[in-house]
Amino acid sequence: SFYLSARNVLCLEANIEKNLKVSVISLNGKTLLSHKFNRVYERETVEIPLCELGNGTYLVKSEADGIPKVDFISILH
Repeated sequence: SFYLSARNVLCLEANIEKNLKVSVISLNGKTLLSHKFNRVYERETVEIPLCELGNGTYLVKSEADGIPKVDFISILH
C-alpha cells in the first residue's frame, strides 16, 4: 500500500485474486474507515480517499481472504 499525498488517497495493489478488506485505524485503536472490495483481481489497484482524516500516523490493515497485513501511513496536509 502507498499514500498519494497530492491526491489524498491510499492505493493498494492486489497480489492475488481475492476479496479484500481494508481498514484505517488510529494509533489508539479506533477504526476510522473500513472498505470491502469483492473479487479484486491480481495487479488491480484500488484507491481509498483519505480526505476526511487529519494529520497524523495511522495503521492500515488489509486482509485478503483472512490473511492480514499491517502498514503505517503518515498524513500531512
